[in-house]
Amino acid sequence: MENQNLLIFGLQLTIIGMGVVFTALTLIVYVLKLMDRLTPWLEKFGGSGHGHGSQAEAAVSGETPGDLTPEVMAVISAAVIVAIGKRARIRRIRYRSVQPANAWSVQGRASIMASHIVKR
Repeated sequence: MENQNLLIFGLQLTIIGMGVVFTALTLIVYVLKLMDRLTPWLEKFGGSGHGHGSQAEAAVSGETPGDLTPEVMAVISAAVIVAIGKRARIRRIRYRSVQPANAWSVQGRASIMASHIVKR
């Protein structure tokens, strides 16, 4: 008799736990959908601040984004050597002229770049 009560209690606990998890995941989905719809509106009115620093710095220094000094090329070359662990030849560096669609794409790129392990 006691085993049957424990079995019923276990089933009740399982159903309640699965219900709570399912409800929480559903709530997270709706919050993410809401944030996805609000992001363009927030960027239009509030501004996100992403992607404007490089243009402002280029305007202050008097250089156009297409002009790279030899020092900048040397720094980029050194970073490539450190990142991949061997010498590489840089043929072309292009600036990204189109701003990202929203903050989600910026964060996605940042997380992908952060996931790569740099060997030292």
